[in-house]
Amino acid sequence: MSKENVRLFFAALAKDDVLQNKFGEMNARLAERFKGTPPDEEEFEKLFRDELLPSIREAGFSFSAQEWKEFTEESKEVTAFSEEELDAVAAGTECIGIGASNLQDIHCPCVSSGSGVR
Repeated sequence: MSKENVRLFFAALAKDDVLQNKFGEMNARLAERFKGTPPDEEEFEKLFRDELLPSIREAGFSFSAQEWKEFTEESKEVTAFSEEELDAVAAGTECIGIGASNLQDIHCPCVSSGSGVR
């Protein structure tokens, strides 16, 4: 498991309508549940384990909640995007932001991986 797997997951998410729909629906439920307030550490661990991880594994990926959070934090530091990432963002793919430091965070991993918009 690694943060690279998290990046690969978001890259796949950017290209797969079925995954986008699945995680988009999940994000909508979570946004409603947390009402814009990010979950605390304990809530996030449970949320990741019980709700996100089964779907992540079903999509063929495996990584920990810690790797997800580290990737999210590092994504805030990204200052340059590849041409492919810019194309994905320009295409208007909607960011789902699950697990971002804020459910509406403009620095979510979707944006950094090129699968979302700010």
